Amino acid sequence: IHALLRHHATDWALTTRRNARHYLLLGRWPEFCKVRGIQTIHLLRTQDVEDFLVDVSTVLKAETVVKYRTYLRALARFCAATPGFGVGLADIDRIPVPRTARRKIPVALTRDQEAAIVAAAKPGRDRLIVEVLLACGLRVGELSALLVSDLNLTNRPAFVRVRGNYYNRDITKGREDRNAPFRSK
Repeated sequence: IHALLRHHATDWALTTRRNARHYLLLGRWPEFCKVRGIQTIHLLRTQDVEDFLVDVSTVLKAETVVKYRTYLRALARFCAATPGFGVGLADIDRIPVPRTARRKIPVALTRDQEAAIVAAAKPGRDRLIVEVLLACGLRVGELSALLVSDLNLTNRPAFVRVRGNYYNRDITKGREDRNAPFRSK
């Protein structure tokens, strides 16, 4: 698992690496392996992963089980692509994705709700932050990485150039810079 995390140190986002570390090194997975006597990757089999996912599905939300499956599949792919890490997880794709509830489409705020939020913010910096978030639809992490040079107020429509986020100034969530236009009132 440490080798997997080192391998993806440059291509996984910081949050993804933190989550993988949590699920694979600190969560229920290490305890399961300890009980099963799995001490090395060579002892790990797809059936062990399936048993683990079935066990935790009785106590965890389906979304959490999906995350465990995702990170364990990443581990399996790493093992398959890296010589010396065993092949016991070669058929991991046979484990079905747990069913999850359909995502509900978020309800947009009404103009009155937006006005109430803006009015509740302290004048100055806080109000500016709220207004930019509402006007451009930025993520909080993206807003915190903005520079004055990212504002383009001369073009119509005016826009903000999103180049990165709080964790990495050079990479956005979709890994591509984008222009977030200010919406018209």
